[in-house]
Amino acid sequence: MTNEELKQAMFYQRPVIYTDASTGDKIRAKCVSAIRYTFDRKKNLVVQAEIVEEKNGRTLILVNPKQLEYAPLTVREVEI
Repeated sequence: MTNEELKQAMFYQRPVIYTDASTGDKIRAKCVSAIRYTFDRKKNLVVQAEIVEEKNGRTLILVNPKQLEYAPLTVREVEI
């Protein structure tokens, strides 16, 4: 996701899918709950997305936004 898509996903609470780069595993998340801006050891700006895992709704995961994409909307989500 681009920074603009990330902001839109958070603002509209859209479900997203995270794809783990090393394993290819996919995790569906309820939403992006926060966008974090931090610095790495070399003082480069790092953007991270905080997502809420959909299975239990309590697990927060920090991920690289480039590994996120919009999840397909379900019928219930479209009605809302």
